[in-house]
Amino acid sequence: MTSAPRVFALSFALLGALPPAARAEVGEITVAQQYGVSFLPLMVIEKNALIQKHTAQAGLPDIKVSWVKVAGPSAMNDGLIANSLHFAAQGAPSMITLWDKTRGQIKGVSAMTTYPLYLITRNPAVTSIKDFAAKDKVPGAHLVTTNYEILGGPATAVLITASSKFRDANPKAYNAFLEALTEAIDTINKDKRAASQVYLQAANDTKNSVDDINTMISDKDYAFTLQPQKVLKTAQFMATTGSIKRSPTAISDLFFDDLRGLKGD
Repeated sequence: MTSAPRVFALSFALLGALPPAARAEVGEITVAQQYGVSFLPLMVIEKNALIQKHTAQAGLPDIKVSWVKVAGPSAMNDGLIANSLHFAAQGAPSMITLWDKTRGQIKGVSAMTTYPLYLITRNPAVTSIKDFAAKDKVPGAHLVTTNYEILGGPATAVLITASSKFRDANPKAYNAFLEALTEAIDTINKDKRAASQVYLQAANDTKNSVDDINTMISDKDYAFTLQPQKVLKTAQFMATTGSIKRSPTAISDLFFDDLRGLKGD
């Protein structure tokens, strides 16, 4: 006859041997984002409770979702490392830096928003980057170049980041978030005018109109997409400048492999 203490010890040993997917998943998902229309997919997710919808479909009906607004990437990076944040929307260079710092334990989940970054100057003599001198200042009147021109095409501006620790321990919750993001981006792209209204309400923006936001997100250079664009090239450039210590050789080094159907670079 087996004693009670031995039964409990055996139970705990068996529990420890179970794969992550067989254990209880997280009871709360925390998502961090910054401010602006580039974070519109997350606003759509929050408004329509899409994470809760997809976690319930995955058999996790009672998950709480917390939304955190931060002003910059430092707090996001600390939260991801500490596992107090589970998903963060941030710029590609921030994710790349974190990927390098954690030796690939934190990666991109997917891209989210693509838009150009402009370099402008008030100096009429400056027509390219090589024309800048120490006396020049950046704000001003005319366009010098864009990151699209430098990188050779559209480039991801905002992407979603998560840790492999969270992903491995919570596969259902992780996939539910990705499904929610996919649905939100599809919703925006089907009706950008309606999505613009969502932004104005979520951001409490009284300065812009629906037409203003709709014009912005309907621009040919502005896109909401899961597909990474020029993230690998950005990372390799950062390695050449010494901003990161190691250079990725493929986009799969920087992103989890949950978006197999999408091509990206």
